[in-house]
Amino acid sequence: MEKELNIGLYASALFTICIIALDISYLFLFANPNPWTGFDHYVSNYSFIEVWPEVIGFILLPSFVITIYSIIQANNLEKSIVAKTSIFFAQAFVVVVSIGYFIQFAVVYPNIHSGSGRLYELWLFGNTSYSLAWALNYLGWFWSGLSTIFLAFAIKDKVLQKLFVLYGALLSLAFVGYCTKFEKLEMVLGLAWFVVLPVAFIRVTILFSRLLKGKIQTI
Repeated sequence: MEKELNIGLYASALFTICIIALDISYLFLFANPNPWTGFDHYVSNYSFIEVWPEVIGFILLPSFVITIYSIIQANNLEKSIVAKTSIFFAQAFVVVVSIGYFIQFAVVYPNIHSGSGRLYELWLFGNTSYSLAWALNYLGWFWSGLSTIFLAFAIKDKVLQKLFVLYGALLSLAFVGYCTKFEKLEMVLGLAWFVVLPVAFIRVTILFSRLLKGKIQTI
């Protein structure tokens, strides 16, 4: 069990670092915006820093699902239907979002630089009003919120339960806001990404550390 707990500790710590790095990259993009006023203008002002969220995402995504599974193992919940549902949504999150990121790297960005990117205008993250990239991103992150909500009902730590439920609720609200184009509701995504999720996974990392030291028996 010690090996599994160490994996959970390292995965949760890695996810925490990645989500903070992701937040910093978004803050940098917000401070140096490349507003969408058309394809040609966007591409002429395109910089490599706009790829950084996806680069970080490729590390963040597997660390999320490994952490979720490690929490389930630490609590001996492998046979729990609630825990299995949490894993299902965690895996769906990773698959959907990673497909979106891979399309960016393998198709969209190379074609932008080759001059034929207009065919992929709808796949640009910068095209926020109509972007298929953002549609996949919202769907995937919404599932990450469902994963934490289900897991909250299976764990013992009350603080982590509240953080996981709050994160899932905020992601659900942001998803509804995106689908209905109610932008003010979408803004809660920032609270989920920049505050609740980092704090939750810092808490997870601390709990795994306490488990390894024998101070607690379950998460």
